[in-house]
Amino acid sequence: MSSNIMATANGIKRKRVEVATSAKPVKKQAVEAKKSSQVNGEGNSGPIHIQIVTGSYERTLHGISATIPQSVFHDTKDDEKVEFHDTFLFAAHASAIRCLAISPAGKEADKRFLATGSSDERINVYSLSTAPPPKTNSKPNLPSLSGAATAENPRNKSLGSLIHHDRAITRLHFLDKNRLFSAAEDATICISRTRDWTVLTSLKAPIPKPQGRPSGDTAGPGEIPAGVNDFAIHPSQKLMLTVGRGEKCIRLWNLMTGKKAQALNFERELLSQVGESKFSSGEGRRVIWDQAGENYVVAFERGAAVFGIDCKPKAVLRPGTKIHQMRFMPPEEDEESTLAVSTEDGRVILYDLLKVSDAPDANKLQQLQPDAEIGGRGAGTTGRIKDFDIIELEGSGKVLEGNGAWLFVAASSDGAVRLWSLPFGWMGEIMKEGERKETKQVGKLIATKEAGSRITCLGAFLLDGQHSALEDATDEMAGAEINGRTLKSLKSAGVKEENIVIQSVPGSYELPYAVQRMYTASQSQSSASGLVASATDLLSSSTTDLTSLPKKSAASNQPFDAIIAIGALIKGSTMHFEYISDAVSHGLMRVQLDTGAPVVFGLLTLLTEEQGLERAGIDAAGKGHNHGEDWGAAAVELGVKRKGWTEGKFVE
Repeated sequence: MSSNIMATANGIKRKRVEVATSAKPVKKQAVEAKKSSQVNGEGNSGPIHIQIVTGSYERTLHGISATIPQSVFHDTKDDEKVEFHDTFLFAAHASAIRCLAISPAGKEADKRFLATGSSDERINVYSLSTAPPPKTNSKPNLPSLSGAATAENPRNKSLGSLIHHDRAITRLHFLDKNRLFSAAEDATICISRTRDWTVLTSLKAPIPKPQGRPSGDTAGPGEIPAGVNDFAIHPSQKLMLTVGRGEKCIRLWNLMTGKKAQALNFERELLSQVGESKFSSGEGRRVIWDQAGENYVVAFERGAAVFGIDCKPKAVLRPGTKIHQMRFMPPEEDEESTLAVSTEDGRVILYDLLKVSDAPDANKLQQLQPDAEIGGRGAGTTGRIKDFDIIELEGSGKVLEGNGAWLFVAASSDGAVRLWSLPFGWMGEIMKEGERKETKQVGKLIATKEAGSRITCLGAFLLDGQHSALEDATDEMAGAEINGRTLKSLKSAGVKEENIVIQSVPGSYELPYAVQRMYTASQSQSSASGLVASATDLLSSSTTDLTSLPKKSAASNQPFDAIIAIGALIKGSTMHFEYISDAVSHGLMRVQLDTGAPVVFGLLTLLTEEQGLERAGIDAAGKGHNHGEDWGAAAVELGVKRKGWTEGKFVE
């Protein structure tokens, strides 16, 4: 028996829905519902599971799950390789996807929010499961045009779209599990509440004056460059920094009052030191705070500047090529954070901010030298790294056996997603070697995945969650009903296994349609058999000679004698439960009267999880009754009586 897990009426709880019928033989193995265990748990030496999400110029949102053996992080001779599976791939927007954000881990460890922004002015929101993929997949492989392995997670779902911006979305960020910050080219920053996706407030940035626009600007007639390029929220959540198009300044915002605090202009000397010429825009492209909130970094086209909490520049970075993304690595042993910068030439350059000191002269700022680099020409990767993410893999058996490591997930514009591992303590090894003329190449390339699209943004997180207790309970409930007493009741009444067909549908709402189409299919099957009638019908006894070798009896080609529609609905916090319950009950009744075939109502409409367990006969007290027995007996009884009624007989 195959089964699908889909969303319930309220969009949060889950259920399993089955449609059991009797017709042409279909051999399917019954599979019991099992609870998922945490793969990346403490003391576990199993593989590491990573969820990667990419957006592209081709409008596609691509989800990739990576299963990483522990041996790739250690110097072993094992030939284990990283396995990639496509979890989703679809056109999410009407134009190129420009940014995405993934919510941090919260109390609900079984899911995370994903938000994507595009030039089509929309923000699409999704819910992603944090549960690792099953070790074995009993379901058939999904078709794939690319030939890549596909493993869809039915717990991933779309939550809708936000349309409160008027221009292209430029930046998305989840401050926590409850608040989403979004910025756009309409010069507004909106704060949305994730509980109901209501906009709590919006901050309006000033539109810059047209003076000093760079030559060759592509703005339309009457328009000027405007919009927020990036923003960064202080760890205290009381202060925010923004950089915008057409502005040679950085703006401070008071998040306690929602008002602008001050605008700090970039001096000409500072712009020249970070590689901005008089013909450049001079605008900040990226801005980011370190974890301690003592420093922030503003990235320009070909350089970056480090500022202190007093908003005075302290040092500059000159990687020698364009900068695309910046992220801070979490500090080790209370040291300053390490800044990672991705560049046009395929490198992720690492800078130690511990070396930054206060500059006595703002005209001669300290130029930080890179401590190490990942990728680049020395590692054979030259394509620009458009975006990357850093995942911390703790050691001592929490996630990794032995020493921990950083996992760098880098996405290039040519469609390649590369995984690099960097062990803890790498900075100490570099310090022992002393000064070097060339930047040291660190990290180990452990896998490469070709996404097949021009990637614009990327996000990744560790799949370390579990299926919620409610999901496991409803899975177990429906599995007990179908795999247990329903089939047993049918077989004990004389129904042969080859005359029982089990089909799955996405949810309870689809039950009436599925029942109607399946009965129509059984009628077509009966007509296709021509004049050759089956010698055995559904309820007839076997005529097999027991002295001969066992032979499988022929299945019936007649239309279904009865149909059992099984599902589970658990009430949530909205009216969706009532609408689905009413629609399904009326729909099944209509199908029953229109087709003349009895349809047994096996849909459990439950107020609590405990009610479902009781009606499945698997409650903790052991006082419940499995309704599958009743459904099977009712199907057989109605099948016999229907046949008699059709012939003008009354069967007792």
